Amino acid sequence: GRSLDADVFAAYWGEGVAFYFAWSGFYLKALAVPALLGFAIWLRRPADLLVDDDPYVPAYALLTVVWACGFVALWRRKEAALDFKWGCADAQEYIRSDFEGEEATSEVTGETVRRERPARRAARYALSIGVTLVCLAVPVAVMLVSLNLQGYISPLGRDVLGVPVYSAAVSAYAKPGATFDPNGSLALVPVVIHAVTIALLNKGYRHIAEYLTDFENHRTQRAYENSLVLKRFVFEAFDCYVALFYIAFELGDVSRLRMELVSLYTSDTVRRIATETVLPLLLQRGAALRGSGDAASALRRARRDADLDEYEQFDDYLEWVIQFGYVVLFASAFPLAGALSLVCNAVELLADVFKVTYLCRRPRPSRARGIGIWLWLLYALAVTAIFTNLAIFAVASDQMAVLLPSLFSPRPTWRGGRRLPFGLGGRRAAEDDFAVRADAKGDLAFILVSIEHAILLAFAAVELLVPLLPRWARVAKARRAHEAESARRR
Repeated sequence: GRSLDADVFAAYWGEGVAFYFAWSGFYLKALAVPALLGFAIWLRRPADLLVDDDPYVPAYALLTVVWACGFVALWRRKEAALDFKWGCADAQEYIRSDFEGEEATSEVTGETVRRERPARRAARYALSIGVTLVCLAVPVAVMLVSLNLQGYISPLGRDVLGVPVYSAAVSAYAKPGATFDPNGSLALVPVVIHAVTIALLNKGYRHIAEYLTDFENHRTQRAYENSLVLKRFVFEAFDCYVALFYIAFELGDVSRLRMELVSLYTSDTVRRIATETVLPLLLQRGAALRGSGDAASALRRARRDADLDEYEQFDDYLEWVIQFGYVVLFASAFPLAGALSLVCNAVELLADVFKVTYLCRRPRPSRARGIGIWLWLLYALAVTAIFTNLAIFAVASDQMAVLLPSLFSPRPTWRGGRRLPFGLGGRRAAEDDFAVRADAKGDLAFILVSIEHAILLAFAAVELLVPLLPRWARVAKARRAHEAESARRR
């Protein structure tokens, strides 16, 4: 219905809010493709076949990567159409009142403007980047503690920058019969602790990011917002993904990657719905009941509405973009992510509408040209997903060996794991693992590079050959230009 009509949001709340709901609705519909494919892959897999050996998963992963690139390209065109439709092309760049610069004369307009010397700006950015890199060391330490608690890191684990990754004292809790025995009832507790710690770290870095962005002394409000979003996204994405990358590419264990991904994904989804929708709704309903029946209830409701939190889009964008990364970066390990995301996002989109309508103060209308830097972050994730999925099913799993056995040779190994419900995990004893044959490494590299180049070339072809604006917008734009030229000639 019109309750989710972006045009209505644009007229009532401004384009800034409307673009978020337009994008989230577009993403929700597009998720149907990987959701149906992933569910079909999961449904047909025999109970004794792990994702590590499923020959259909590589095809699903490549289709998901192609879908991700197509989704981003199609959204960019949808965004351009809405930008034209809502008349956002004339949105002004706001100069921040806090900007500090030296007065100079513009060579173009001859007016006096404020500018900052490039050397000083570069020094500010360098310091900001340095502080952020130092902060990123904290999630790495938390990740290593979590993986030791789960027994994922062996005493033979390679050091990270000279720092040992294995801790005998911490790993002792994951031994058979210990508190966090991988096959015991408390096996998932370290993952839950990790997810809660991630949320706390993200909350703490938020204040650091705001301070650093203020320190960078941006001239325009758009540059300020983009810098803040970039820093927070880099930190929070790193915080969420670092353990998954370590398990996939350092430990080379897709079964454990899948279990960690499922655990982090599920706990984060439950946390978001509980803290951002259910709890605020209960508090709001409780306040409404306490205020009913009072002669001054209308005044109290007005005061209560004034005390509501401001609506902030960053967290909503971040959650959906991080989830997009879960779906596409690790498609080879968790094909069911698309289907779960589709269900959760349908609930969360309605919850977001409810939140902005009843649980937050009415947003001040703001002009915007699209979703801003989030679009380029989606591009980055889509392109990165090409390489992560190729690496997972060719190097970190046996999926490629199942498809092209002539390029691999078996080697005996032992792989363990914990059982999870709904076929999300499993345990197998001695089995055949596979390694690339020495004389086949060149052939495998050629296949992977060919696939990667084909996807990138198709992505580039869409960007270059498909017009950014749809035909109706191009015709309307040409008509306006013609009318303006006709009026000028008169």
